[in-house]
Amino acid sequence: MFSFYLRLWLSWVLRFTLYTFFLTFALTLLGTFCIYAVWGFAQLTPQVQEALGEVALFLSLPAYALSLLISLFLNLKYLFNRCYGGYELTLLACEKSEPLEAIGNGDVVKIWRKWMMLNAWLVASMVIIVALLLKVAGSEGGLFGWFDAKALFGLLLVSGLFCIMMLGSKCKRVKVGRC
Repeated sequence: MFSFYLRLWLSWVLRFTLYTFFLTFALTLLGTFCIYAVWGFAQLTPQVQEALGEVALFLSLPAYALSLLISLFLNLKYLFNRCYGGYELTLLACEKSEPLEAIGNGDVVKIWRKWMMLNAWLVASMVIIVALLLKVAGSEGGLFGWFDAKALFGLLLVSGLFCIMMLGSKCKRVKVGRC
């Protein structure tokens, strides 16, 4: 059973990582282009190129934060109806409790709220545990000096495994069954 969760998690990690980085790149590029358009498409002198680079660097963090949320939502539907090791997660219809064959983004909205809250609690608890372990170990960087966007992404990936494992017990519409 653990191999099912591990394989499902690995496919989720790959898709989540690709979606997040692609969306971050696209949103940063779009934002930079919009600012360049507001400037009136100034001639690309070295100063303008440097300014656009600074704008892109500035926009990358908000784009990254937005991309994480969008990727968490868009990738949730791909957890269902994937057979790994003889098991699969199935999403049940609201009224009839029958498995849904074609899952759209609208079908996972209620589950996404639980998924997000479960992720938030797991990441928050991992942040506290890591901060306490670093404090006990005598880290010089301060209590939360280690916490940045890369650490958040890593903690989200780790919490994703536990969230996938707990999703069936936390949501009545999600069941693990044989395939």
